[in-house]
Amino acid sequence: MLVIGYFKCGLVSILSRLLMDSILEKFLARNTALDAGMLPLVHTTRSYMLGDIRQSHTIEAGGCTVFRGEKLNYFFVGRPAYKYLSKENQSPYWEFPTCFIFDFSVVSNIARIFPFDSGAFRSGLYPDYIKKMNIDHFNAGNDISVVGKLIGSFFGNVKNYLKLVSDSEKDFCAKFSLGPFDAEVKALHRLSSEVSAENFDDRRLTVEIQNKSDLNLLVNSPMAIVVPIEYLDDDEFMSVVNDRWGCEVLSYEISTLNIGHVVGQIYQKVFDFYREKGFIDGL
Repeated sequence: MLVIGYFKCGLVSILSRLLMDSILEKFLARNTALDAGMLPLVHTTRSYMLGDIRQSHTIEAGGCTVFRGEKLNYFFVGRPAYKYLSKENQSPYWEFPTCFIFDFSVVSNIARIFPFDSGAFRSGLYPDYIKKMNIDHFNAGNDISVVGKLIGSFFGNVKNYLKLVSDSEKDFCAKFSLGPFDAEVKALHRLSSEVSAENFDDRRLTVEIQNKSDLNLLVNSPMAIVVPIEYLDDDEFMSVVNDRWGCEVLSYEISTLNIGHVVGQIYQKVFDFYREKGFIDGL
């Protein structure tokens, strides 16, 4: 009887877990997509925040407008996707992005993993075919190992992920035997190949990792930091970056005062860094 009791408890636990899993988690669990591997994590902020970060050596988890009551740090896998664009036609350099590039091992207290920018989703920036769906259906859990499977499922490899190149809808549906009630998974795939991405740009299928902890840069040193070139003139800042954080400094020039127009420069710096370090080739 005792053995039967344990068996029943175990079965109840498994069933409860299955019921709790999101639609995306169930899709990833039932399919055998290859793990595409990992890329570095990128945390992007306004350069103005460097003033506090260089003093505290900490990227602090902040209050979240999407998941209210929680303090979170946000990272995107591989891409320096920027969540803030100024409404001004001309912005000063401190409003431009600074990107911290980290090894993925720095996140250890994960709250959630999403296949897209949860803030953009909550703000209704995504197309009608997906924005009315429940965001919880797309929560991939909090296990960092799921990231490689997400990339493998929707893009096949990290190079295609970075280039936003995915299979055709027909091939994707055939590969994973999708039926009429797999609307959420089909919507995600459609989002990955969306061409009319005026309002949500590169964040349309960029894996987002939410971390519940502050990040101490003296303990978890960045691999590199990408900043506007103006910051290279500050000797104290450069001393902190080189001597205390021990990371590479990549800079970009602001040839236009429109933030959106420098995004390509930042991507080029980041992708060149990935090539140099062997994360990708031929991109």
